[in-house]
Amino acid sequence: MLRDALARGRGPLFRELATAIEAAIEQGDVAIRLPPERELATALDLSRSTVVAAYDELRSRGRLERRRGSGTFVVPRPRHAQGAICPDPLACIQEFFRTS
Repeated sequence: MLRDALARGRGPLFRELATAIEAAIEQGDVAIRLPPERELATALDLSRSTVVAAYDELRSRGRLERRRGSGTFVVPRPRHAQGAICPDPLACIQEFFRTS
């Protein structure tokens, strides 16, 4: 399962998830808007608190911003640093874990 791809003992699970999401963002595999915390937690078979902590970590790194009532968004980088945008962020995150 995708959770197994994260559980490699490289530190807290939320940090591994944050690092994996950040890598997917850098590769252009994640859309501008990330999936809701509960949806991602269910898809990855993780607790919601793990996803919340990962999103918080990415917000502290300046990679995400939360807009109340609208969702969690990737902070835009200069266009040359972005790859193609995936129209389905959940599917792209899941695919990233399948291939890493």
